[in-house]
Amino acid sequence: MKDFSVSYTNATVTYSTKYNQNSGFFVFHIFFSNLLQDAVFTLDETGEEFPSTYKNLNLLLYPGQKVSLVSIDDKVIAYIDKATGNFYYLTNNLQRDLPYGMNINWRIILPLAILGLLVCTPYIYGNIFEAIIFGSVLCLWFYQRIINFILERRIDKLIISK
Repeated sequence: MKDFSVSYTNATVTYSTKYNQNSGFFVFHIFFSNLLQDAVFTLDETGEEFPSTYKNLNLLLYPGQKVSLVSIDDKVIAYIDKATGNFYYLTNNLQRDLPYGMNINWRIILPLAILGLLVCTPYIYGNIFEAIIFGSVLCLWFYQRIINFILERRIDKLIISK
């Protein structure tokens, strides 16, 4: 993996609200919901506003809060609360949001190809082939988790060292 380009920008939270949104299909939407949080950051230097919505993250944001936004390669991935010094990620999946790890095309094509093989070929090759396909899906999942773990650790070291 290549090195990260980390930058910090001072900002103020001007708006923050949390709400639930039902998700699912047909009648199952009554059983599932997502926690959403809308936030607007105003940069201290330029006064520009950056609105964003965060899904399934319980962020500690409130209006008037002074934060430092952490950007990696021009993508805001975390914020540091100036009052407490704690930092919080603004994403659940760093591998998806940063261009590191597996290419996005392969992350879409591989599971679809494996699913197609899983559905179409058990009648031809039997149960052993199903076990091989299941194992390869499991390996792909572990690969993505490991890359996410490595990215988080490298980012933690960069943020703590600055």
